[in-house]
Amino acid sequence: MSSHKPLHSQSPAHSPVHPFDSIAPALTCRGGGSILKSLKGSLKILDSLGLRSLRKSLTKSINNVLSFFSFNPNEGLKEHNNKKTPSKNKIKSVHLTKSHPTTTRLGRIQSELKAFLKSPPPHICVTVGSNLSQWIIHLTFPPTTAYPNETYKLKITFPSDYPTSPPSCYFLKPTPAHEHVYTNGDICLSLLGSDWRPTMSAETLAVSIMSMLSSAGEKSRPMDNSAHAAAKPGGRQDNWVYHDDSC
Repeated sequence: MSSHKPLHSQSPAHSPVHPFDSIAPALTCRGGGSILKSLKGSLKILDSLGLRSLRKSLTKSINNVLSFFSFNPNEGLKEHNNKKTPSKNKIKSVHLTKSHPTTTRLGRIQSELKAFLKSPPPHICVTVGSNLSQWIIHLTFPPTTAYPNETYKLKITFPSDYPTSPPSCYFLKPTPAHEHVYTNGDICLSLLGSDWRPTMSAETLAVSIMSMLSSAGEKSRPMDNSAHAAAKPGGRQDNWVYHDDSC
């Protein structure tokens, strides 16, 4: 038979260990001693009154709040950053170990991938699965933009005549609300059409799109979005007419 007494009947000489003892340094290092004292005092009152269920409820509530914080000896309590960030670059190893002639289409794509991995652009990472000709680009926007800490995915597919023709490039859903981005994912960008040059790269497109969205003052949609929203994304933009402010 256990010799332990119920929590609420323990004598003052053997008072229960309070769950906040472990975070005492966090609460006191920045002048939060009074907070800790109040919390422990409240629990002691509940203990003395035998209100075990209420004490348990209060303990759970406060622990839920504390779960959003971490302790740093030099900074005290800091709120956890729970924003989702894109994972690191994920590349199927064969794309880096199997060599393709640099003069071929696959060789060009492989060279671009290695260059991207060697010096990745800020806030951008890439995932490449079994097909070297299809990339998923993750764009995570800084807090100062119209898309604070939001991450969107670009699907890039390299055509058979790449780099003579530009890649197919569009946003996967959910798509960012921007005056040059249709809800189906298509992007009104001249680099995907008449302004494409073989000297450009998938990284060029990703950085340009990142810059375009980062400079947006507000979230909006193209004026003709409703007419284009049902179209299959990623088609060639040979006949698109580009303007400074609209497509």
